[in-house]
Amino acid sequence: MKIKYQKFKKNFSIFIVVFILSTLTAKASVVDELFFEALDTMPQNSIERYSYCKSLESGKSYLEVLKEEILARDSKNSKEKIEYRTVSKKVADISFGNKKYPAYIRIELKVLAKEDGKVIKLLDYGRPIAFVTGLKASWNGGDYNIDVDKDRIRVSSTGEFFLGMENISVGKDIIDIGNENIKTKLMTIKCYVRY
Repeated sequence: MKIKYQKFKKNFSIFIVVFILSTLTAKASVVDELFFEALDTMPQNSIERYSYCKSLESGKSYLEVLKEEILARDSKNSKEKIEYRTVSKKVADISFGNKKYPAYIRIELKVLAKEDGKVIKLLDYGRPIAFVTGLKASWNGGDYNIDVDKDRIRVSSTGEFFLGMENISVGKDIIDIGNENIKTKLMTIKCYVRY
């Protein structure tokens, strides 16, 4: 019964993602918003999340990347196995009024691990995501700078968050209030992700 439920959950997640992807428009903010909504329907530390992030980078369909990943994972025949890890690291606090909202970078990792779960090496990673807990926010920055060492990744980007809020005034981290978006000051967000 538990296996059937997990299969249903996985298939439902795939259906949601395909449905959302089919309704995307060319507007960047809409794409990011739908991207986050679809990604959040998938379980963390999963092949689905990793494949979804990789599909956006490669230009291939999500289902095509997922199929390739499943075949690669299942063909591995040794004491080591391919695993997927979701890692989030706090990078800043967005402050205004008397409140602080933590900002994070999340990255999906594909690693080679021993049977006990200890990571042997990083195989690849998906598109990093910047988000703010408790706020509807999108990151508007340059490409992520990613440096890979033997046991960690450094991820950084310079830009600003656009917040979807109302009834807020300029001050602290908020520098501009437009008709549709509230903009934070320019900032560099960075983190180190160990694997």
